[in-house]
Amino acid sequence: MFIVLLVAAVLAAGCNAPSAAEVQTQVARVHDGTAGFSALVDLAAQDWNTTARISSEDGERYRFEYLEGEYAGTLVVNDGRRVWIYDPTAGNAAVIPAAYASSLFADTVRQAQTGREVYQAAVAAVVEGPLSSVAEGKCDGRPVYEVEVRGDGPIGTAPIGGRDEVYGVRAVIDAGAWTLVEASLLDGGGREVIAAQYAEVDLDPAFPAETFVFEPPPGTNVTLARTFALTPILVESLDELETFAGPGIPAPSWIPEGYAFVEAHHIPALSTTVIYAREDDADQIRLTVRPADLPVPPVPEDAEEVMVDGVEARYFREDGAAIFVWSDGTTAYRLGGPERREVMVRIATSVGPLEGRT
Repeated sequence: MFIVLLVAAVLAAGCNAPSAAEVQTQVARVHDGTAGFSALVDLAAQDWNTTARISSEDGERYRFEYLEGEYAGTLVVNDGRRVWIYDPTAGNAAVIPAAYASSLFADTVRQAQTGREVYQAAVAAVVEGPLSSVAEGKCDGRPVYEVEVRGDGPIGTAPIGGRDEVYGVRAVIDAGAWTLVEASLLDGGGREVIAAQYAEVDLDPAFPAETFVFEPPPGTNVTLARTFALTPILVESLDELETFAGPGIPAPSWIPEGYAFVEAHHIPALSTTVIYAREDDADQIRLTVRPADLPVPPVPEDAEEVMVDGVEARYFREDGAAIFVWSDGTTAYRLGGPERREVMVRIATSVGPLEGRT
């Protein structure tokens, strides 16, 4: 209905729409070099609909507030170091290092992110052209231009689901601000793959300092966010471990006689596991370290409180192994092995930066 009225407006106006070249020049001018983005976005895909407020800065930090749809009320915050997904209704929060934002197994991130990506894709298509049509019209009482880009073949892929091929873009552009009001990605038959409407668009927003800050409210159940499989770096020597993880990575300086370093598994910014074993023996001593502000595996309620080098730790047994867990406020440690408790305490006490020991 909007398109029909728009065409009627064009005919009545005597086709006073700007040229394709002018549209492209103005859209490029307004969007060139912009890093920030703020908008209220309504998205309609083939199997979901959502409304969210998007705030993005430098392409690194973002905040998504879901207002309508399946995830209404959910908040997503990327502060550049951590990505938080908070569901206030359930009282749950999930967190992951920001380096793995693209690996998140979470539609709560992907849906709102799609709103930004559709905007970017539509702007790029309009600027690069060619524009097959330009028409004048009105949207909510303000003058707009509707443009369409059609290629001889696919011009990209849609940022949803199976990454369907996109053959065209239809965009509605604010005639004064030259920002997008609507954008639709089209398939080969001219049908919408996904459609977006944008309001309150700001390409140079001044965000309050707290926009990209999130602290879980007291009592929130915090877990590690689910991601697609992350493949650890397999490290075969302590020299390599220092190269990949840095000289400050913790490792024991003392282990029982007969044990030797076997390998380490390193996932940058997430965790490192150092493994020692005896020759021809399945038993292993494992030290896993991770940032202290990330969730760790649960500790049994009856775990015993012990001291490790002046730091309070918890001790328990699991599958026949002695387990010690502790934190120095920056790094969380989990040490496990088959040795006697006093031997494991000595190993734990020796843990320190690897620097200078390789």
